Formats: sequence, structure tokens, C-alpha cells
Amino acid sequence: MRNLIIALSMAATTLLSAVEELPSLSVRGYAVLSQPADQLNISLGVVSQGKNAKEALLKNNTQMNQLIKALENSGLGENNYQTGDFSINPLYSPRPRDAASDWSPEIIGFEVRNSLDVTTDQIDKAGTFIDAAASAGANSINHIQFQISDPQKHRDALIRAATKNAIEDAKSLSQAADVQLIKITAISIDSSQIGAPRQFMMKAMAAENTPIAAGDVEMSAGVTIVYQID
Repeated sequence: MRNLIIALSMAATTLLSAVEELPSLSVRGYAVLSQPADQLNISLGVVSQGKNAKEALLKNNTQMNQLIKALENSGLGENNYQTGDFSINPLYSPRPRDAASDWSPEIIGFEVRNSLDVTTDQIDKAGTFIDAAASAGANSINHIQFQISDPQKHRDALIRAATKNAIEDAKSLSQAADVQLIKITAISIDSSQIGAPRQFMMKAMAAENTPIAAGDVEMSAGVTIVYQID
């Protein structure tokens, strides 16, 4: 019985080696699709300072209420914005040049940061919203993104196109190399980004009548196919 087990193990090893040595051809298909952006995302913020946390928070609340009112007056709906980041942090005294060895900073005030995340399909009003925010006292624009609201609906078309490209490349390669495609042994979708947003970083508040164009958003997908060849 022991001899039989050894013989079977040797046979299985030989068979596995034969499978591993089968010639193969690997191809990657890629597809790109550009679509006009249909969604706008803006992060607007207010930074306020005060002698104490209560004063800084009161200032920030007043400015944020003015910001929200200005955006709504510009046509933004209540369901199109929500609080993003919020923080309260102490402000410390700067270290003097001739500071003693035992010097330590003192709290001289507090800073409140509050941001509003805006998401809307009114992409043609990006400049309008930014101008309204600036007029209302917003002093920070963290980012502006133009994106596709539902990128997944384009996913099937992209994957089909990428797969077709991979198959066509495999046929061309096999003909050029004078080999025959036997069957597909593996197929996978690469970790490609679909629906990457078009982003703008704002270093300063915009001026009046800020011109911002949405443009197109590029989506992509990749497929890898492995063939057994002869």
C-alpha cells in the first residue's frame, strides 16, 4: 500500500509539471472613455480665531450661517451640502529668539476650522457659488472637483471594449508568431480607475465672476487575458 501511495504521488507531480510547462500568451486590453462632467463637488471653509474657544466658535458660526445663506440664495438646495471637517485648536505663542531654556509656549487664543462639502449637478454655477462664498466671508477653498455622478453605468461598456481590444491583440500576436490560440486559461479586470474626478486646487479665494469650465472626465478600464497556445 505504501508503494502505491508513492507511485501516485510521483504521477501527480509529473502531471503538474506538464501542466505548468504549457506555453501561454498574455495580453492586456485597455479602453478609455471621455464623458462631459455632470457633477460638481466643492469644499468651502471658514477659519476663525478668538481669544478663547467660545469667541472663536461664535465668530465661525456666524460666518458659516452667512455662507450657507449666500449659497442658498445662489440656487443651492439644502440637500446639496453638508458639514465636512470641523476642528477647534489652541493657538500658541511663538518662541522668542532669546528664549530661556525653560521656556514653554502659552495658549494665546483658539482657532476654529469648519468646512462645507457641496455636491450638485449645477456644474455651470461653480464660479457663482465660489463668488457667493467669498462675499459671505468664506476664506478657504479646499478643492473643486468635476466628476461623473454615476461612473458605474459606463463600466460594462468599458470592460467590453477593453476585452475586445485584448482579444484582437491576441489574434494579431498569434498570427505574427505563427502560433494557435487554444483556449483562455485566465481573465481578469485590472485595477484601473473608472470615473476619476477632474480636480482643481485653489490656493486663494476667487475674484468676482470666477470663470471655471467643467470639461470632460476620462474613465478607463483594463482587462488581462491569458491564452494557452500551441
